[in-house]
Amino acid sequence: MSVVILGGNECMERRYRELCESYQCQSKIFTKTVTVQEGRALAFAAGDSSTFAVDMTGATEEENETLSGDYVITVSQSNVNYAMSSAAEGNRLAPIVITPENPFKTDDETLVWTINKSGDNYTISQGENYLSWQGGSTNGATTSTSPYELVITKNKTGNTYQIASAAEPSRILAKNTTAANGFGFYAATQTKDLTLIPAVVDKSPKINITSGTTVNVPSKGDIVTVTYTIKNPNGSQISAKAEESATWINTFETSNEGEVSFTVDANIGSEREATITLTYSTATADITIKQAAQGQSLITYEEVTTLEAGEYIFVGNMSDTDYYLPNTATGTTKAPAIAALPSGTLSGSTITNPTADMTWTVTESGSGFTITSTADSSQALGTIADNNGLRIDPSYATNIWTFTYKASAKYHWAIENTTTSRFLAIYSTSSWRTYKSETTNQNGVFRLFKKQ
Repeated sequence: MSVVILGGNECMERRYRELCESYQCQSKIFTKTVTVQEGRALAFAAGDSSTFAVDMTGATEEENETLSGDYVITVSQSNVNYAMSSAAEGNRLAPIVITPENPFKTDDETLVWTINKSGDNYTISQGENYLSWQGGSTNGATTSTSPYELVITKNKTGNTYQIASAAEPSRILAKNTTAANGFGFYAATQTKDLTLIPAVVDKSPKINITSGTTVNVPSKGDIVTVTYTIKNPNGSQISAKAEESATWINTFETSNEGEVSFTVDANIGSEREATITLTYSTATADITIKQAAQGQSLITYEEVTTLEAGEYIFVGNMSDTDYYLPNTATGTTKAPAIAALPSGTLSGSTITNPTADMTWTVTESGSGFTITSTADSSQALGTIADNNGLRIDPSYATNIWTFTYKASAKYHWAIENTTTSRFLAIYSTSSWRTYKSETTNQNGVFRLFKKQ
C-alpha cells in the first residue's frame, strides 16, 4: 500500500516519518520551494483550513542517510560525554565517560559498535552479538546472537540520532538521566538524542601494569619485581629504565615474560621518588618508585577491586573534587563532616601517609561487614532511616554493610547498610547522605583504598 501526504512544515515532516516507521512503511520526502505570485496572496484564518495547488514537477527527493561502519554511541549530560559499552550493568548497558574526537580511537572494543543496513532498518552489533531490547516491560538493553532490527532516524536539528526498536517503536535507546545509570530502551523520557561518532579500534600494543603503578620500598632497599601484561603483542621485547638522575634504581632484569625486576639501593637520606619506564614497541608505561627516608617507613593504601577485611580509606567525588569519609563525628547528630582529600595524598591508585581521621577498619560479619573507626574502635559507622542519616557512634556496632563493585566507572563501589537499606552517598559537595538508592540525585559510588 502506498500513501501520499502533501504539505507540512519540518515538524510535520518528522511526524510523517515517525508515522510511517510505526506502521513499518518506507517513507520518501520530496521538497520544492514555491513562490506565490504577486497579487495572489494566500489568506489564512484562525480555525479554518485553506487549500491551494502546488505543481510538484521538478521536486527533489531528499536523500535518506545510510549509515554503515563502526561507531561509538554517545550522549552528553551536564557537559559529560558517555559512550555505550556492551558490558552489562544490571539490565542496562554500562556508560563509560569519554572525551569525544572524530574519528574516535580506542583500544576498548566494548565501546565500538558496527552499524549495518538490514532492509529498511539497521542492526547494531559487536562481532556475533546484536544490540537488542530485552522485551516485556523492562527498560533494559542487552546483546544477543539473534539479529535485532532497529530504526535509526536523524534529528532535524543538530547532528544527533534516535534509535528505536523496529518491532516496538515506542522503545527508544537512551541513557538514563541519572549519571550513574546506563543505556536501555525506554518508553519514558530519558536522554535519547544520540551522537554516532566514527570509531577506529586501536590495535597497537599496550602495556598493562598488573602489580600497581606505585611501588613503595623500605629505606633499607630491596629487589623489586613488577608484573605486566601486553595487549596486542607483536613479538617485540620489553625494556625498562629509570629516569637519568635515579642511579639508586639499577640492575634491570626483563628475561622473565610478564615480569621486570630491579634493585633499589639503601637510602641514607630523606624520602625519595623516581619513575621507571617500561617500553614495548611503541607502547610505554610508567611506574613510580617511592622509598622511605632512612630509618622510616611509608604507610600506603592501594585501590582495590575486591574486598576483604582490613583498613580502608573511602573516597568519593563530587564536582571534580575528591572527598574522604572522616572516621570522627561532628555536631550533636554525630554525623561525619565533609572533607576534601588533602593535596598530594593520592597519586594514581595509591594514597600515602594518610591523616589519622581518614581510615576505617572493615570486619567480616555474617553476610557483610561492620565498619569501625581505626582511630577509635568503639566508634562504628551506621545510619538512621533518613536521607541525612549517616552516623558514627558505638550504638551502630551491629550495622551490616555490603559492597558491590561496578567495573564500568572510575568510582566503583556501591556501599549499602543492609540494617536500614540505605546507601552511602555524597550530596552537593556539602555533606554525607544515606539514600534508599545509590542513584538518587547524588554520587553514590566510591573508590576504596586498602592498607598495604
